[in-house]
Amino acid sequence: MSSEHSPPAIRTFELHRLLDGLIYVFHRVQAESGVSRFAREDKPELFIEYDSQLGWVALDPETGTVTGRPWDDELRHQHPDHPVECEWISKKGVKSYVYALRHVRQT
Repeated sequence: MSSEHSPPAIRTFELHRLLDGLIYVFHRVQAESGVSRFAREDKPELFIEYDSQLGWVALDPETGTVTGRPWDDELRHQHPDHPVECEWISKKGVKSYVYALRHVRQT
């Protein structure tokens, strides 16, 4: 029997925009489909969720187009319960940004 314990599930993470320090906060929500999903605190209709083919992505709620994902393609599927801490990129129209995804540790 192992004495190691699983780390607590990530319930919240932040995207820190590297250009100007803007922070978006995401909280775990229950998806009807059962997939792991996090909703943006200030715009709960925007999600980052796990897709079995795409891995962790942000999708445009109207079109289903990918608008954000980890920069390192190998990290998209690393942990299906929550996205890993990494650089994250977003693109919507002609705008694109780089973020640092950081877990918020619960105490």
